[in-house]
Amino acid sequence: MSDSLKSPPAGQHRDLRDTLFGDAPLEQWLRVGAETMAAEPWASFGRAGRFMDSGDFRSAIVALRGILEMPKLESRHSLQSYHFLQTMGVAAPQGNAKDVLGVVVEYGMPEGLDLLAAWADHHARYYNYSGAGVVWERPNDALDSAIDDLLAAGRVVARAIGPWAGARPPAPPMGQVRLNLLTPSGLHFGQGPPCSREGSRRWTGHGGRLSAHASAYSADREVNRGPARRRRGLRAILPNGNGRRHTCTASASAHWF
Repeated sequence: MSDSLKSPPAGQHRDLRDTLFGDAPLEQWLRVGAETMAAEPWASFGRAGRFMDSGDFRSAIVALRGILEMPKLESRHSLQSYHFLQTMGVAAPQGNAKDVLGVVVEYGMPEGLDLLAAWADHHARYYNYSGAGVVWERPNDALDSAIDDLLAAGRVVARAIGPWAGARPPAPPMGQVRLNLLTPSGLHFGQGPPCSREGSRRWTGHGGRLSAHASAYSADREVNRGPARRRRGLRAILPNGNGRRHTCTASASAHWF
């Protein structure tokens, strides 16, 4: 996908959210065109699916582990492989079970849900509550350091909490922020109210590095144009433009940054 401004209908927001976590059901993950399915890693996902359908789980495991060995594999492909292995009772190797391969930040705002996602391959998405968004497929390294900062913050939280045992919960309610950490061992997350009033004021005034860089490169100004109330959003979660970080409670035992 090219790096551009996307404006999906508001009703698609939930569907977009479900594409970010690397935990889609196999039948949903394989809903791609025939030409795409012919190439890797999709072809191997297809073989794994056929093996699973026939009950040949040993061959399915081999196919999925083969995907994880592919060079330059996109982070969401890695997460999906680990997810499918988990459904067959295969745990992630202990040495990388806590690796943070992606972070999805969700903010339940009065107008709707704000979403920011970034992965270890330096791809990113920003979906505004209005239904517009920015898709970043790393045409250059302009966002690399900002994404690395977000992933590093996620690793701090992942070390302090365990994986979520149940199904991924629905989006957080209004007034709540959730930090989702995507790892080979599954979803970890912390949730709580947003930053303090002072932190929120600095957020609106400065914005976050990741969103600011996206704004400079693509069409983030279009997403955030309008009155000041429309410029609120997930930029508050990220390190602000002067290099300082906001401290927001993620749970009783962990903090955002």
